[in-house]
Amino acid sequence: MLNVLYLSYDGITDPLGQSQILPYLKGLSQKEYSFFLIGFEKKDAYKKQKEVIENEIKGFDIQWIPQKYHKSPPVLSTLYDTWMMKKTASKIVSEKDIKIVHCRSYITMLVGLYLKRKFNVKLLFDMRGFWADERVDGNIWNLKNPLFKWIYTYFKKKEMQFALESDHIVSLTHAGKEEMVSGNLFADKSVKINANKISVIPCATDLDLFDPEKVSDSQVDKYKLKLGIGTNDKTLIYLGSLGTWYLVKEMLEFYKVWKVQHPEYKFLFVTKDNMNLVYQHCQELEIKTTEILHAAASRIEVPIYIKLADLGIFFIKPAYSKKASSAVKMGEMMAMGLLFVTNKGVGDADYYVNMYRFAYLVEKDQNDINLLPLENYQPDKKSLDYLNLKTGINNYLSIYNSLL
Repeated sequence: MLNVLYLSYDGITDPLGQSQILPYLKGLSQKEYSFFLIGFEKKDAYKKQKEVIENEIKGFDIQWIPQKYHKSPPVLSTLYDTWMMKKTASKIVSEKDIKIVHCRSYITMLVGLYLKRKFNVKLLFDMRGFWADERVDGNIWNLKNPLFKWIYTYFKKKEMQFALESDHIVSLTHAGKEEMVSGNLFADKSVKINANKISVIPCATDLDLFDPEKVSDSQVDKYKLKLGIGTNDKTLIYLGSLGTWYLVKEMLEFYKVWKVQHPEYKFLFVTKDNMNLVYQHCQELEIKTTEILHAAASRIEVPIYIKLADLGIFFIKPAYSKKASSAVKMGEMMAMGLLFVTNKGVGDADYYVNMYRFAYLVEKDQNDINLLPLENYQPDKKSLDYLNLKTGINNYLSIYNSLL
């Protein structure tokens, strides 16, 4: 077995860790690779999900080394976590004959670059998006603040080093890859990355879990009853977190117009986030809260909620950094055969929707909604090929093999 150190600043006990990290590593650990997995775990999630993760990796060649995530004070807490990551990772690399360091996003690359320079390991930059630009576009870093301006400038310089000194790069989108190949992404526009050094692997979907044939009618009926969805009701569904990138008000505006044309619809939010933002916008838009449904689902319940829905929706802020984004929920809805409405200008969505016609593309502020009848659109199963978890695992396997 060949040893890989996988670094993530996201927690493995977070929903993202369970859907977008573990499935890949479980697959790859059956392909002659052994993993040492460092994730930074949030206190509540770790307490609730620790045993779940331990049971999930049992029987796989994955050694999980959880670290405590610190949220405050801002900046200093991240510096401390990065120091702990460097200390723990250095010990593992020096003792375990690590061949590849796989870094998820930018914070981990600070450590990954150090490990490559010191121990001469192969370094995979799994960038997951334009992190520094995302912090600005998402109003997390206000560049009028001198500290955040300095941090942003620092990471834009580091971004170039990560791209140049890594042995391979993974981009979630072709649009993101093009920004690196053209040099548009970098602070120094003369820096251009060879296209052969970049692989595109979008957020994948586990088609064994998201399989409509595995969700029974009785399960759907049970969940509809629990939610108060009547026989004559139909459901618009949104999955995932609220705020920052996801345009809750615009989605509710869409629903309000859609409801005029389709009065049988209710709007279901499947999220673990606080719903106050939704209810606040409902009050502004004069939408009855009795039409708004809410469920906090476990990962294995998500396919049931998708199957009970009649139409999906997600609107994402179409900022520059979103060129590099791939929405997990898109593949999950596609796999379950659910048509959905999304907005233009995010990642590769425009290209794939136009090619495979599994969704409606609208402007995020479009109020004149005249969608074709739903029966005129049918998801093309071929569109799932590029989002299949097994395809993603094989793509990572090819990268690992080529590095060695």
